[in-house]
Amino acid sequence: MKYVKPLPLLIALLGIVLASHLIGALVKIQHWVKIDNLLFYNTILLTVLFVAISFLSSYSKAKLLLSKPYAAMPRMLKRILRAVIAITIVGALFKIMHWKGADMSLIIGLTSAAIVMLLWAIWIADKVKKIDG
Repeated sequence: MKYVKPLPLLIALLGIVLASHLIGALVKIQHWVKIDNLLFYNTILLTVLFVAISFLSSYSKAKLLLSKPYAAMPRMLKRILRAVIAITIVGALFKIMHWKGADMSLIIGLTSAAIVMLLWAIWIADKVKKIDG
């Protein structure tokens, strides 16, 4: 069980990196600043974190939670995530069609998605910490 100790920290870090990746995608889509390097290194870091969490989760008592994290997500967070995904998809459609309102929709959708992912990761990290002790 000594291998499992950094697992909650890695899950919380995953939430932070995922949130920054979504914000980076927003900045890239909006052409605000050059953000290519951030997205590149975020992608590498996300890959490393996913592999590390996958490896460590096999030693955790919270295997079931980590195998299906969406199923364990609080109901209110699921509802918010669905609404945020819908807003983001509509914003992407508007951006592709060059319609007005695309920028605001993408800003709201991707920023809200980043916040939801961060809260979700912190919630899962807390649950794993409680289960593993």
